[in-house]
Amino acid sequence: MNWYTSVLFLIGCASLVELWQKLQLHPWSPLLIMFLFSLILSFFPIRLPRGKAIGNEYSTGNVGFIFLLLYFGIGASLAALWADTLILNIRHAHSKSQKISWFRLFSTMGMYNVCALADAALIKNFPHLPLWLMSALLLFIFDALNLLMLLGVRDSVGEKVSMQTYLNSWQFMIYPMFICAVVLTTILKPYHDPLHLILDCIYSFLILFSIIYLTRQHAKATTMYQTIASKQQIITDHTRDLITIVDPKRDVTYASPSHLTLLGRSPKHIEGQSLDGVIHKDDVAQVKSAIHSALYNHAEFTLPVRFVHEDGRPILTEIKGSSVTGEDGDVRHVVMVARDLSERVEVDEMLRRSDRLAVVGQLAAGVAHEIRNPLTSVKGFLKIIAKNPADLARFLPILWAEFNQIETVINEFLVWSKPQFGQYMNEDIVSLVGNAVAMLEPHAKFCNVEIRILPTEYIPPVYCNANHIKQVFVNVLKNAIESMPHGGLVDIDIELEEKCVIVRITDEGCGIDEENLKRIGDPFFTTKSDGTGLGMVVSFKIISDHGGTIRLTSDGVQGTTVEIRLPLETSQQIQLVETSAL
Repeated sequence: MNWYTSVLFLIGCASLVELWQKLQLHPWSPLLIMFLFSLILSFFPIRLPRGKAIGNEYSTGNVGFIFLLLYFGIGASLAALWADTLILNIRHAHSKSQKISWFRLFSTMGMYNVCALADAALIKNFPHLPLWLMSALLLFIFDALNLLMLLGVRDSVGEKVSMQTYLNSWQFMIYPMFICAVVLTTILKPYHDPLHLILDCIYSFLILFSIIYLTRQHAKATTMYQTIASKQQIITDHTRDLITIVDPKRDVTYASPSHLTLLGRSPKHIEGQSLDGVIHKDDVAQVKSAIHSALYNHAEFTLPVRFVHEDGRPILTEIKGSSVTGEDGDVRHVVMVARDLSERVEVDEMLRRSDRLAVVGQLAAGVAHEIRNPLTSVKGFLKIIAKNPADLARFLPILWAEFNQIETVINEFLVWSKPQFGQYMNEDIVSLVGNAVAMLEPHAKFCNVEIRILPTEYIPPVYCNANHIKQVFVNVLKNAIESMPHGGLVDIDIELEEKCVIVRITDEGCGIDEENLKRIGDPFFTTKSDGTGLGMVVSFKIISDHGGTIRLTSDGVQGTTVEIRLPLETSQQIQLVETSAL
């Protein structure tokens, strides 16, 4: 409570006296019709999505209040305003589980009383104005004074209110006020009986109700759009991924704020420019091809791409893109989301180093075990020979055998551990299998083993290291041959399954039981009496580096199948590793 609201409270009290003095008796039916019409309209305000200063509702009940003022005097208008304000306060108190604030009720009526008196003065001093101008002026004066006093109340309680706030509120009010002025003009005309007035009220109510419905739907849709847009803005403002939208000409129509964080480039400088300007020159061709496929084939794509930072350094990312079609089915845009892979590459490298250290420890223990046994034998025999040199000839074959065992372990260990030479290229996997078979053909014939490559369909090239993959085939085929000492058949089946090339090598050997199958690939585990177990370790590592898998199946009685899977998209994974060093 302050002096300003206290004055409004007193004016509200005075409105009761004025209501008592100036409420004149009129034909009850027209007065009752307009009285109810005013109250009903006040329950259906026009809602627009603008108007932050005073809310987003404009009371259509003002039409009825001003009609009562014009035809039935200020007393009738104040009676309707009092009834409307009382109902509003009761509803507010009920929803807030509070008692009615009588001070607030009388203060509000004080504002309405000032507005009604100003309109009454206009009617008295300018009675011959055209109806359309009169209705517009009455609504303007009523709402202008009411808004001005409402902002005055807010200013009196300490809120910051400026002239700009007042003008911004009018931007919201001017449209619904104009509509109500037009509707009011249709009612402000002579009537001969209550039936004509009822028809005019119904007609006016239907017009206003249609407008109310449309504006509410518009406000609802706007609110929904603003909510969705706000959530999308939060995502785009706080994500580290690069979100880019390009048109069919590959010009950037949208760039997320993350471009500034990751690339040091402002989105404003990227939008409207060609996408080629932010991509490494060596990757432009594949991006163009992917976008072209998305535009004309609606194909989604995933590929590694290097973006160029403002300072010139490349940043490795993985782009996922898809097309956006319009209602006519034509592609309008291509949306691309690029994720920085720098941290992931570093983590992968740390994991690989950790795996290497673990394997090195395991290999060291295995090598120590495999070498220590023959060395112990050699040491013992050398002691015997030292005491009796004549025994040298008798023990020399045993010593050579032990040295050969040590040499075999060391050689296979070096094959596994030393860097392998060769480049990654698109290779014909069928030719690599054929080369491996050709290398082992003499050994297979000596063991009475037939190697048969089954007919196959067209197999696309695989991006791989030819020497490494051929070594895997040699290791697996050699194991298959040695598992059949009395001869047999080895079948090689090559097929295409989705995005993988599958090579199945099946022998007719003694098989491997379930327990030993689980240990295949462990360093120095072997079922052969003269083996070291490093051949399959090398094979598993090579296939793993190519993004593939090896799986062995056997019933433990006869025959073993080795299934080698190599992905056709291995090139992407290899490029990720290669480009991470840039």
